[in-house]
Amino acid sequence: MRPGISTAIVLAMVLGGVAMAAPAVTAAPVPGAVGPRFQVDMPVHDHCFTILDPAGADPLTVVHRRGGTLMARVVVASEPGARPCVGTLRPGDSIRIRQSGQLRRSLEVPDLRLRIDLLANRITGRVPASAPSASLFGSLEIAGLEVAQFDATPEVATDGTFVHDMDGTFRMTAGDPVALRWQSTDGDLFGIWESTPSVMVMAGRSRVEVTARHGTRFTVTLRDGDRTRATFARQLPPYEVWTAGDLRRNGVAIRVVAGNRVLHAHRSGAMLTVLPKAITLEATDGGSVATTCFPGTIAVIDVNDQRRFTQPVGPTGLVAADDLTDGDGDLASGDWVLVGCENGKGGAQRRLATVP
Repeated sequence: MRPGISTAIVLAMVLGGVAMAAPAVTAAPVPGAVGPRFQVDMPVHDHCFTILDPAGADPLTVVHRRGGTLMARVVVASEPGARPCVGTLRPGDSIRIRQSGQLRRSLEVPDLRLRIDLLANRITGRVPASAPSASLFGSLEIAGLEVAQFDATPEVATDGTFVHDMDGTFRMTAGDPVALRWQSTDGDLFGIWESTPSVMVMAGRSRVEVTARHGTRFTVTLRDGDRTRATFARQLPPYEVWTAGDLRRNGVAIRVVAGNRVLHAHRSGAMLTVLPKAITLEATDGGSVATTCFPGTIAVIDVNDQRRFTQPVGPTGLVAADDLTDGDGDLASGDWVLVGCENGKGGAQRRLATVP
């Protein structure tokens, strides 16, 4: 897409998160270097990257340095898609690729910046001014269930900064993942992921799903009144914005119950007060489902990972939907329906019902 072209929105009726290629480094031509360009696809902050187009049969030696310190030296086969793992790639690190004793490529990891402003419904960032262009892609997710995707090419200023307004696309919610992709003048690809704090639970289960800014540490706390029932703490790797695990106390998994409050260390106050897990599912007449969600929000209903749709939640919190099969008969034994709800703060809850 060219700067100025409207953002494309693709409704996605698929379960789970968005599957996207990880973002990428800055490549400088090497005086006297020989052979092909050895372009790379590198996620900044990750520890592995891909060599897209090596040539020759001899193995490749990849050297990773940070300042004057050798971080890693690895040898990989010379084949398209070769994937050396060299340690966390930070802005300013250098990568050198040698083959048969000759220097093929010299790269410097670029400093890419990305931030999501939910209040203003916009995305800001920065790429190297040497190639002032960028692409964004991400998804709208409610309770971790993807309901829309977007991609955009923001207009980048000569200093490498950009501001992309999401109005007219969709209203972003807490936990929505966004990736920034940048291509250097030498054709190398680099990128980073970003998100905002959110938490998702299911009453009757101990599992919790959490998002936060990449590379940050957080603690999720489950409380009954002022009493802490369980916690889940994690240090996100520098290249990740999502994780999941069990709420535990003294090593024992603790199930979430209605009325519990769930707190995220990156937000003040409770993210949500857990709703009852009650959900009613009828198989006949095309199938119907009824449950409750947070009033004034949007609920997502997923049927067998084959049909997904949203529904506004009224002031009573009631969510009810008929004809779940969209005219394709009744629900059968083993069919399931998942209902996801998310409040404006990023606290989310799912309910699951299965036909006996």
